[in-house]
Amino acid sequence: MFSIFSNNGKKTYGIKNFIVDTPDDIDNLPKDCHPGCLAFVISNSAYFMMNHKQTWVKVHMGSGSGGSGTPVDPSEFDDDTLVIYAGDEET
Repeated sequence: MFSIFSNNGKKTYGIKNFIVDTPDDIDNLPKDCHPGCLAFVISNSAYFMMNHKQTWVKVHMGSGSGGSGTPVDPSEFDDDTLVIYAGDEET
């Protein structure tokens, strides 16, 4: 299954970005969002993305700078929820 996240650098209709204070607040976000919607957690700088199963999953947002970002420790994630997203950053 797939979804279009952006077209010509523009986010598609229905893609939303959320900001929450703590990871526990993720449970209070809507579940009827489009896949690709993103949530940022202020307390730990974590990102979560809505998948096609209508579940918020923790993702690593790469810096896009050719590998100079912080490496991901796979032991921090469940095997079925690790997603590495390499997307465009808006400027």
